[in-house]
Amino acid sequence: MLLRSLAEHPNVKMFGELFNDEEDERQRAFAGRRRLSADLAGGSDTSHYYKEGEDGAEFLRQRVFRNSSSDPDIKAIGFKLFYCQARENPDVKTVWEYLLANPNIYVIHLQRRNLLESYFSLRVATITREWARPKGATPSDFTLEPFRLEPEQCARKFNAITAYREWVKSSWSGRPLLEITYEDDLRGNYAQTIRAIEDFLGLEHVPTEQRLEKQARRPPREGILNYAELKEYFRYTLHEEYFE
Repeated sequence: MLLRSLAEHPNVKMFGELFNDEEDERQRAFAGRRRLSADLAGGSDTSHYYKEGEDGAEFLRQRVFRNSSSDPDIKAIGFKLFYCQARENPDVKTVWEYLLANPNIYVIHLQRRNLLESYFSLRVATITREWARPKGATPSDFTLEPFRLEPEQCARKFNAITAYREWVKSSWSGRPLLEITYEDDLRGNYAQTIRAIEDFLGLEHVPTEQRLEKQARRPPREGILNYAELKEYFRYTLHEEYFE
């Protein structure tokens, strides 16, 4: 949702997941979501996406941010990066070194407060292969039956994300960092949040429309077979707040 909104701004060049595990997704991400048609028609060479074995920092320096001044209309260039991405080997890990060492990098730290809903949505998307739903789109006829989530697997996921969050806050302390949440900000106060992001990035305010909506139609308590088991498992832990 946030990526789509930023991509619509006339002064922003927005890439997707440049360091996704899947090569075809990295190629699509490099093309740029809102500029995809023009790029494939010959506007730019989309073969320059990140490939395994390349230096991640050099890729960002030479192929993502290098031409930032070539288009006077572009005031900000960005991409989407998950905590777990660009960590597989020493070559790609230099991405994080580059980001941490560059004072001109502005980070929008988007978090989902309820990690159970986040993991549930991820599993739903993995099963249905529907990763984004345009607002107002006709729901699929596919009926997803309730499924089980293993407590230990959830714990590993929750703990890893919690640790990554603390690492980001500590590592970017004193640097340009804007923290927002999916629940309170993007879903709860979309228009004002987008304006705050534009201010953070030094951009003019441009009207934008919320084009995506929540994928999961049922709450976790209805879609998870062993919801009661999970709730008891996480009782008296940092993660008990995710359960009703």
